[in-house]
Amino acid sequence: MDGKIRLLDDLAGREKDCAFEDVLKLDPKNPTALASIGQLYYNMKEFDKTKEYQRRRIQISPDNPEPYYWIGVIDWAMCNPSRMKLRKELHLTQPVSEDRPDMLPPLPSAARDRLAAENLTAVQEGIEALEHAIELKPNDDAAMVYLSLLYREKADLEPDPESRELDLETADMWVKRTLNLKKQQSERTKSRDTDP
Repeated sequence: MDGKIRLLDDLAGREKDCAFEDVLKLDPKNPTALASIGQLYYNMKEFDKTKEYQRRRIQISPDNPEPYYWIGVIDWAMCNPSRMKLRKELHLTQPVSEDRPDMLPPLPSAARDRLAAENLTAVQEGIEALEHAIELKPNDDAAMVYLSLLYREKADLEPDPESRELDLETADMWVKRTLNLKKQQSERTKSRDTDP
């Protein structure tokens, strides 16, 4: 049943894609059509096509943080499954200690090297894209979350323990920044709600 539903979703997505492609024939720089097609491909897990449309958006509006954000999200979505699959195969999914539930043991060097060959370029691209998104929109908590996640991906690709630890500290820093930002936003909302 799931296969049929996925097929129907893919067909519906492709029909919408055709409609948005028609818009692009009339207006090749239409940001709504580009964003919508990118989102459709993302939903269908066609990540390379998704990135293609996000890059076209960047060419049109280089100061828009959203396509940079999406490139980071896509890169994480491409890398994380293979990393977690490898960790599961190696039985390395349990934290090193209860004090640090986010700290998984390092990968063996041969496995790490294979994973780095597969993921390093996308991880670096995603980090750069998300950092740029945050430069353009400093309070983008969603970009901060994905940046933290990509630094965790990067930590598993590091050959030396110091670089790995630095990446994990950077990931933690972005989590703390996100939590502080959420707290500030919540306090502002409460303050507005209580003001007469």
